[in-house]
Amino acid sequence: MEPGRTKDAARAALEAVGGAAAGRSAGIDEDTGLADRTAGPGGERTSPGRQNGKEGDPYLRTLLVQGAHHILGPFGADSDLRRWGLKLAERGGKNGKKLAVIATARKQAVLLHRLWVSREAYEPLRNSHSAAMPAAA
Repeated sequence: MEPGRTKDAARAALEAVGGAAAGRSAGIDEDTGLADRTAGPGGERTSPGRQNGKEGDPYLRTLLVQGAHHILGPFGADSDLRRWGLKLAERGGKNGKKLAVIATARKQAVLLHRLWVSREAYEPLRNSHSAAMPAAA
């Protein structure tokens, strides 16, 4: 995501989620409309990861999905989120890329909320650094 879009996404996230969930990222997927929809009308099962566009803030959802497209695209910087999304896209079958974009957007929303609540700095390769460091004996 280019710098201007990142500020737009952050501003939209703060306006959409605001003080909701006071420290809990669990409900962020419903606030953005990126929740896994497991039961449709009449109790029928629908595919997980399906975007339910009728709920949540449409502007924030659009920014998150655009950001996920960039992260998973050819110009995305190397990060744990990108590696996770690309791995998900590989194993996803026919609709793997679509599902990976929505899942990456949802994970990005949770990450943004978590960083906002904890006031931590973003580390793109946080999990890679902890896996590369051997445990002290």
